[in-house]
Amino acid sequence: LQTAQGLELKELRGLFGRLQKAQSKLDAVKESARTRSKAVSGQFVRAASEAIRKAESKVATVSAEAAKRELTAERLEELTKEARSGLALVVAASQILAKEQG
Repeated sequence: LQTAQGLELKELRGLFGRLQKAQSKLDAVKESARTRSKAVSGQFVRAASEAIRKAESKVATVSAEAAKRELTAERLEELTKEARSGLALVVAASQILAKEQG
């Protein structure tokens, strides 16, 4: 640019201006992508948190009931079913987290 003169200098300045505009647009697109990525990531975190909360609640309920000394066979069977549903909730939470990471 320092040795350019006349029309050549004008043309180079025009090209430089276009380059700056393109860079500005690229920066705006990158920022938009970052913002959207954060929003999607936040949704995954909220979904995973909710799934984990449900799983913890189910596990706490089952473990508190299972700690009782005198349980009938029917109640043990019910607890087994509840434990399986708790496990399903844990698996669901794991899948949500795996989807976010993968």
